[in-house]
Amino acid sequence: MTTTPIRSASAVPDTDRPIRPAGGIRVLLADSHPVVRRVLVDLFEETDDITVVGECGSGEELLPTAIRTRPHVVLVDPTLPGTDPLEAVRELLDVLPSARIAVHAGAFCLVTSHRAQRLGAVGYLLKGDDLADLPQRVRELADGGSVWCAPPADRGR
Repeated sequence: MTTTPIRSASAVPDTDRPIRPAGGIRVLLADSHPVVRRVLVDLFEETDDITVVGECGSGEELLPTAIRTRPHVVLVDPTLPGTDPLEAVRELLDVLPSARIAVHAGAFCLVTSHRAQRLGAVGYLLKGDDLADLPQRVRELADGGSVWCAPPADRGR
Protein backbone atom coordinates (compact mmCIF):
# COMPACT_ATOMS: atom_id res chain seq x y z
CA MET A 1 0.00 0.00 0.00
CA THR A 2 1.47 3.30 -1.07
CA THR A 3 1.09 6.22 1.26
CA THR A 4 1.69 9.89 0.94
CA PRO A 5 4.16 11.02 3.56
CA ILE A 6 2.94 13.65 5.96
CA ARG A 7 4.75 16.95 5.71
CA SER A 8 5.21 18.49 9.09
CA ALA A 9 3.93 21.95 9.90
CA SER A 10 7.56 22.97 10.28
CA ALA A 11 8.29 22.20 6.63
CA VAL A 12 9.37 25.78 6.06
CA PRO A 13 12.69 26.14 4.27
CA ASP A 14 15.63 27.38 6.33
CA THR A 15 16.43 30.97 5.40
CA ASP A 16 20.15 30.46 6.08
CA ARG A 17 20.68 28.21 3.08
CA PRO A 18 19.69 28.13 -0.57
CA ILE A 19 16.33 26.63 -1.46
CA ARG A 20 17.89 24.25 -4.01
CA PRO A 21 21.61 23.56 -3.79
CA ALA A 22 23.49 24.96 -6.76
CA GLY A 23 24.74 22.20 -9.02
CA GLY A 24 22.12 19.71 -7.87
CA ILE A 25 21.33 17.74 -4.76
CA ARG A 26 24.12 15.60 -3.32
CA VAL A 27 22.83 12.42 -1.65
CA LEU A 28 24.56 9.93 0.64
CA LEU A 29 23.04 6.45 0.92
CA ALA A 30 23.61 4.56 4.17
CA ASP A 31 22.16 1.06 3.84
CA SER A 32 23.67 -2.32 4.62
CA HIS A 33 22.07 -3.93 1.56
CA PRO A 34 24.13 -3.40 -1.62
CA VAL A 35 21.11 -4.23 -3.78
CA VAL A 36 19.05 -1.46 -2.13
CA ARG A 37 21.88 1.00 -2.67
CA ARG A 38 22.22 -0.07 -6.33
CA VAL A 39 18.48 0.40 -6.95
CA LEU A 40 18.60 3.87 -5.39
CA VAL A 41 21.70 4.86 -7.36
CA ASP A 42 19.95 3.77 -10.57
CA LEU A 43 16.80 5.68 -9.58
CA PHE A 44 18.66 8.91 -8.87
CA GLU A 45 20.77 8.57 -12.04
CA GLU A 46 17.50 8.98 -13.97
CA THR A 47 17.09 12.50 -12.55
CA ASP A 48 18.94 15.57 -13.72
CA ASP A 49 19.23 17.19 -10.30
CA ILE A 50 20.10 14.40 -7.80
CA THR A 51 23.52 12.77 -7.58
CA VAL A 52 24.59 9.99 -5.23
CA VAL A 53 27.95 11.16 -3.91
CA GLY A 54 28.57 8.34 -1.48
CA GLU A 55 27.43 5.02 -0.14
CA CYS A 56 28.10 3.23 3.11
CA GLY A 57 27.05 -0.10 4.56
CA SER A 58 27.67 0.36 8.29
CA GLY A 59 27.21 2.89 11.05
CA GLU A 60 30.99 3.31 11.37
CA GLU A 61 31.25 4.42 7.75
CA LEU A 62 28.50 7.03 7.95
CA LEU A 63 30.37 9.95 9.54
CA PRO A 64 33.65 9.65 7.59
CA THR A 65 31.77 9.19 4.32
CA ALA A 66 29.59 12.22 5.02
CA ILE A 67 32.59 14.37 5.91
CA ARG A 68 34.33 13.32 2.70
CA THR A 69 31.31 13.76 0.39
CA ARG A 70 29.47 16.73 1.99
CA PRO A 71 25.93 15.57 1.10
CA HIS A 72 22.85 17.79 1.16
CA VAL A 73 20.57 14.82 1.95
CA VAL A 74 21.41 11.58 3.76
CA LEU A 75 19.14 8.52 3.67
CA VAL A 76 19.91 6.27 6.64
CA ASP A 77 18.67 2.75 7.28
CA PRO A 78 18.13 2.54 11.06
CA THR A 79 19.25 -1.11 11.05
CA LEU A 80 22.78 -0.44 9.78
CA PRO A 81 25.22 -2.79 11.52
CA GLY A 82 27.95 -1.52 13.80
CA THR A 83 27.75 1.89 15.41
CA ASP A 84 24.17 2.91 16.20
CA PRO A 85 23.14 4.71 12.99
CA LEU A 86 20.93 7.20 14.85
CA GLU A 87 23.81 8.18 17.13
CA ALA A 88 25.88 8.58 13.97
CA VAL A 89 23.15 10.94 12.71
CA ARG A 90 23.58 13.09 15.82
CA GLU A 91 27.36 13.14 15.35
CA LEU A 92 26.98 13.92 11.66
CA LEU A 93 24.77 16.92 12.41
CA ASP A 94 27.38 18.20 14.87
CA VAL A 95 29.90 18.27 12.02
CA LEU A 96 27.56 19.06 9.07
CA PRO A 97 24.61 20.93 10.59
CA SER A 98 23.09 21.81 7.19
CA ALA A 99 22.77 18.14 6.16
CA ARG A 100 19.16 17.00 5.80
CA ILE A 101 18.85 13.48 7.21
CA ALA A 102 15.96 11.08 6.77
CA VAL A 103 15.51 7.58 8.07
CA HIS A 104 14.87 5.17 5.18
CA ALA A 105 13.43 2.09 6.85
CA GLY A 106 11.96 -1.23 5.85
CA ALA A 107 9.14 -0.88 8.37
CA PHE A 108 7.62 1.86 10.47
CA CYS A 109 8.72 2.02 14.11
CA LEU A 110 7.25 4.77 16.27
CA VAL A 111 10.14 4.63 18.77
CA THR A 112 12.72 4.95 15.99
CA SER A 113 10.74 7.76 14.36
CA HIS A 114 10.54 9.77 17.60
CA ARG A 115 14.19 9.12 18.43
CA ALA A 116 15.32 10.13 14.95
CA GLN A 117 13.33 13.36 15.18
CA ARG A 118 14.83 14.15 18.60
CA LEU A 119 18.33 13.60 17.20
CA GLY A 120 17.74 15.96 14.29
CA ALA A 121 16.41 13.86 11.42
CA VAL A 122 13.91 15.66 9.19
CA GLY A 123 12.14 12.66 7.74
CA TYR A 124 11.12 9.03 7.97
CA LEU A 125 10.55 7.25 4.68
CA LEU A 126 9.59 3.65 4.01
CA LYS A 127 11.40 1.46 1.50
CA GLY A 128 8.07 -0.16 0.63
CA ASP A 129 6.46 3.09 -0.55
CA ASP A 130 6.33 3.95 -4.24
CA LEU A 131 9.95 4.22 -5.36
CA ALA A 132 9.00 6.71 -8.07
CA ASP A 133 8.09 9.20 -5.31
CA LEU A 134 11.52 9.11 -3.64
CA PRO A 135 13.25 11.72 -5.85
CA GLN A 136 10.52 14.24 -5.04
CA ARG A 137 10.85 13.45 -1.32
CA VAL A 138 14.61 14.07 -1.57
CA ARG A 139 13.91 17.40 -3.28
CA GLU A 140 11.51 18.37 -0.49
CA LEU A 141 14.16 17.56 2.10
CA ALA A 142 16.84 19.47 0.18
CA ASP A 143 14.49 22.45 -0.03
CA GLY A 144 14.32 22.56 3.77
CA GLY A 145 11.11 20.58 4.26
CA SER A 146 10.39 17.60 6.45
CA VAL A 147 8.79 14.39 5.21
CA TRP A 148 7.38 11.94 7.75
CA CYS A 149 5.41 8.88 6.70
CA ALA A 150 2.18 8.16 8.53
CA PRO A 151 2.16 5.50 11.26
CA PRO A 152 0.46 2.24 10.16
CA ALA A 153 -2.80 3.12 12.00
CA ASP A 154 -3.05 6.35 9.98
CA ARG A 155 -2.31 4.81 6.58
CA GLY A 156 -5.08 5.02 4.06
CA ARG A 157 -7.01 7.72 5.90
